[in-house]
Amino acid sequence: MKIKNATSKGYKEAHDGDSINLSRPDSKTRRGRVGFQIANTLDTGGGNTMGVLQYGKIRKLTPKECMRLMGVEDSITDKLIEAGISDTQLYRAAGDAVVVPVIEVIARKMIGIWESENAVQEADN
Repeated sequence: MKIKNATSKGYKEAHDGDSINLSRPDSKTRRGRVGFQIANTLDTGGGNTMGVLQYGKIRKLTPKECMRLMGVEDSITDKLIEAGISDTQLYRAAGDAVVVPVIEVIARKMIGIWESENAVQEADN
């Protein structure tokens, strides 16, 4: 499927499983609207702006799918839904969030570097 894009061809070719960024569909300057077998960045603008190409059609992601991309467990999302949190608010929450598993990996790497540097300094003393 051809997705309108600000490339020289004017589109990017998307295939089943590719993510599609549906925000600002009339923009003449946006690039990167197709995520080739990956999820594009979630954002808070305009409600649900992420979709996936499935069976040749664009299907918008559900709030639960967006929360999963951010590393939120289904049980937490289910509690938010049961509490009456609207889909719009769930999409915003996913777009405002950081991906906790990614932050955890970065923090562990930073701690490892810090511990290595401290070990070297202690050995020099």
